[in-house]
Amino acid sequence: MNSHELRLLRIFDDLPPTAVVPVIVAAAVRGVSDKTIRRNFPLVLVSKRRVGVRKSDLAYMVAS
Repeated sequence: MNSHELRLLRIFDDLPPTAVVPVIVAAAVRGVSDKTIRRNFPLVLVSKRRVGVRKSDLAYMVAS
């Protein structure tokens, strides 16, 4: 995990619900693997080669 991803993990609670975080950050928040995140959550295309997960999707799945 690089410094940017660690920073996102530290400030995760302060991010708006529409924020898109990298898959590795989402995995750390949920305590699961990257592969589990990719299989079970809707992915958002960030760039040609990168995908992420919306914070609101992570929070919604936690509650259910």
